[in-house]
Amino acid sequence: MNKLAAIAFAAFAATTSASSAIYLPMSHFVIPTLPAPAEHVSPTEPEVCFYTATDLKHAYFCVHGEHMVLPVEKIWRGRIQSIEVHHASLKICTEAMLSGDCMQTEQTQKALPTAFFNKVRSFQIR
Repeated sequence: MNKLAAIAFAAFAATTSASSAIYLPMSHFVIPTLPAPAEHVSPTEPEVCFYTATDLKHAYFCVHGEHMVLPVEKIWRGRIQSIEVHHASLKICTEAMLSGDCMQTEQTQKALPTAFFNKVRSFQIR
């Protein structure tokens, strides 16, 4: 490692813990990573979480309690690929106001069926 790289590495290492960095062996760069999310604790009230990737990964939002009909916010439309369901019955639909193709489930879906993959526009939690 050259002297400049050693100084840059030392400065970075002083501000980053080893557990939050990935070391690239062919390079002198250290890339910080995001901390792992805390383990999700199953609530006792109805809760549903919607994820932007399969296997309940990547960006997500959660809704707690019972809700009649909710539209999926614009930022999430066309992005929902998996859902996590706790103590709830969930109805998801491909169109607003629970119309279009709909599906009812009480179980977590690590990958939504093709008809709903990236197509959820409204939902109801009971």
